Amino acid sequence: MKKRLYSLFVLVLLFLTLIVVGCEAEPKAEVDEPEVPREEIVLNMVSGVHPDRMEMIPLVLGEYIDRVNEAAEGELRIVLLGAEDVMAIGSMIEACSDGTVDMVAVWALHRNEVPEVETLPVSQIEPWEEREVGYYDLQVKAHEKINLRPLGRVHSNDGMFFYTNKRIERLEDFEGLRSRSHGGFDPIVLALDMVSVHMTPAEQYGALERGVVDATVGTQWQYDHGLHEVVKYRVDHGFWAAGTTYSYINLDVYNDLPEHLQELLVDIAAELEYDIPDLTKALFETERARLKKGGLEFITLDKEEEEKLLNLSVEAKWDFIVKLMDGDKERAQKIRDMISK
Repeated sequence: MKKRLYSLFVLVLLFLTLIVVGCEAEPKAEVDEPEVPREEIVLNMVSGVHPDRMEMIPLVLGEYIDRVNEAAEGELRIVLLGAEDVMAIGSMIEACSDGTVDMVAVWALHRNEVPEVETLPVSQIEPWEEREVGYYDLQVKAHEKINLRPLGRVHSNDGMFFYTNKRIERLEDFEGLRSRSHGGFDPIVLALDMVSVHMTPAEQYGALERGVVDATVGTQWQYDHGLHEVVKYRVDHGFWAAGTTYSYINLDVYNDLPEHLQELLVDIAAELEYDIPDLTKALFETERARLKKGGLEFITLDKEEEEKLLNLSVEAKWDFIVKLMDGDKERAQKIRDMISK
């Protein structure tokens, strides 16, 4: 009797154990966890040219920002704070380097720290070709020492021009003229035996109006600066056509971004370089028409004088680059070979 009771007890215990195990084996219902919203990364940027100006840089930079912000789909957003209304143009590179701002689009203000940047305007190949031959990578490496990461050109196929109050027919006519200039313009200004007078773009209008200088150097985009009101002529042969304006991002900020956002910033900059000519064609025509209507006369030199001017601008700039590189001609020549046709 005791044996039967014991056997029955064991069977009941086994049965209960199987029930418990079976219950535990049943899959638990999945509970959807609430999705945590992604925190948007905001990159604050400044530009050397105000976004309201009718010029190439604001147009191209605005297109870049729009494309990035759309492609980032809420993960990242570039905010353009302004231009010299936010900070002095001369301090923009340093501000991006030290993290005061995250990004900047400005010309070669840092030629003394990064001599390679002064080679940008004398490139004879297209921006996408610069990437193919390793020139872009060279710029990336060169900028590491000032904690910047170049992204891409926002100014190309343009050129610098002389604006004067004296009619120029030969290069000798430049001799002795006082020209507004800066370190980047000095090579051609001095090569033409002009007198270099350093001042900011904001100061040139008053200096030309008062006769402190007879000429200035600048891009095609001068109507909004009122230059047609204080000069009579533009020598209509652009030199250093590739330009020096690049977009940069603080290197620490760049390195902290997820890899796919790093690639997005660089890839869109590279894609946009293909589109700059089409984006800006109508703008070129409009600006030229505005300057002509404003009274500016465009002077065309004869072919021989034009070639002399363009060749002089190139050779003068490379001589200057060698000086920036402490006389290292081999280093300069290596870069020149890379970006020459």
